[in-house]
Amino acid sequence: MMSAAQNLEIDYRITPKEFMELLKCKKTKFYKRIQLGEIEKPHTDGKRTTFWYASYVKRVVESLKTPDE
Repeated sequence: MMSAAQNLEIDYRITPKEFMELLKCKKTKFYKRIQLGEIEKPHTDGKRTTFWYASYVKRVVESLKTPDE
């Protein structure tokens, strides 16, 4: 019998800087995409940490890739 811990997948947190690097865009364009709704607003941990979950970031990066990449 598997325990809950063995079945748990960790969805890592991606910072805005990491997200921008993956999208290969600068800060202005990145935050404009958030403002336009192309990228969801980030989560916060109630302190100063802003993040997106890796599974979401992967979907966004894949959807914005050009065919030759």
